[in-house]
Amino acid sequence: MSNNTLVLFGATGDLAQRKLMPALWHGFLHGRFDDLDIIGIGRKDWGTNGFRAKAKEACRPEDEKQWAGFEQRLEFFQADVENDASFDALCRHLEGRENLLFMLATLPELFPRISERISKIKNVGFQRVMIEKPFGHDLPSAQKLHRLLRKHFGDQVYPIDHYLGKSTVRNIMVLRFSNPVFEPVWNHKYIDNVQIIQSEDQGTSRRIEFYDNTGALRDMVQSHLLQMLARVAMEPPKTWSPASVSRAKANVLKKVRPSEHVVFGQYNGYESEVGHPTDTETFVALKAFVDSPRWKGVPFYLLTGKKLNKRFAEVIITFKPAHYMDQQTLKDTLTITLQPDEKFALTVNLKEIGQTELKSFKMEYCQSCDVQTFAPQNYEILFDEALKGKKTFFASWPEIEACWKFIEAVQSKVSGQKPQPYEPGMSGPQAAGVITEWKDYVG
Repeated sequence: MSNNTLVLFGATGDLAQRKLMPALWHGFLHGRFDDLDIIGIGRKDWGTNGFRAKAKEACRPEDEKQWAGFEQRLEFFQADVENDASFDALCRHLEGRENLLFMLATLPELFPRISERISKIKNVGFQRVMIEKPFGHDLPSAQKLHRLLRKHFGDQVYPIDHYLGKSTVRNIMVLRFSNPVFEPVWNHKYIDNVQIIQSEDQGTSRRIEFYDNTGALRDMVQSHLLQMLARVAMEPPKTWSPASVSRAKANVLKKVRPSEHVVFGQYNGYESEVGHPTDTETFVALKAFVDSPRWKGVPFYLLTGKKLNKRFAEVIITFKPAHYMDQQTLKDTLTITLQPDEKFALTVNLKEIGQTELKSFKMEYCQSCDVQTFAPQNYEILFDEALKGKKTFFASWPEIEACWKFIEAVQSKVSGQKPQPYEPGMSGPQAAGVITEWKDYVG
């Protein structure tokens, strides 16, 4: 038995098989999880051999010898968290293990019950719990969940936003604060607008029930998009400790204000997929402002949607044009791409040899292309950080609370409005193009 044990609730689910098990395998290859046992928990009667077979199918190992070393750390325990006797048996099975890290990759409504029961397991080491977004359904439910988790686990709660594990997101602050070419112009005097886009070309897949109860605003804006905004807009933290960075992010999130310009959309055919009429939005585009001296008057555009024309996620910082002699320059842009590749690109004004007109030229570094398959995966980083008790790449409660207050403000802007329809494979409702700077993309 190893010193550390990861207890994975929802081990038979889609997230575990698509993301979590491959990340753990990848981390094992990197030497991150040499001292980690993994116990999958689920209602299906997989058994340990079945769990190992499913994990192998998900991870697609190339080296059988390495895989043999990894799968020996995998165990499966069949349990129904809504059945008292079943859960009691699980708790007895986990007693005496030195350190436990719980990963709750289940339906959010099961978080309170699981948390209350596992907090009573008798062991002598740490008990840490990682929970998947969404953190509640609205502000009151998020506050209730926070109180319950804090009661049982104190400060050993690690709310996951897997975008925070992406190397480009982690590097936004590095780019800003370690390069003097950027920080002096990182303000309203030089920046024209900031665009934060998360576009998906697929629908809701196997998450249809969850998604219809959540929608794009709660699923994506409340977490991923606002977390990226916080890193772009935050003031320099007093120190680089996780607590100080978190305070800086929470402070700026409290100052984010939605404008009147909010568009909800729903792709045609969504109601047929759900099986009933619904006003759930599959697309959100909105304009917001950060009420601080640094960002006075600078619009922040947030956009996310399902079944759009392409899959990508980017932060685009557009600088105000300068004047070169008697010519108006083009706008420089800094583009931070999160998917499908992870890269940074800076466009600047230059002249081609023998030409008089200015043109935009791009300088680009593809981080994920450079490191290729050796790059650590998002969840790999997050598991490793949680095992070490580090919170740098996790959302804090003040950040989550500020995000929910912003979501409430957005919802008040669209109260009573029905989502506008758009065709799958297009770029969203045409109305969204009116409020955004990416008119060549939307509509």
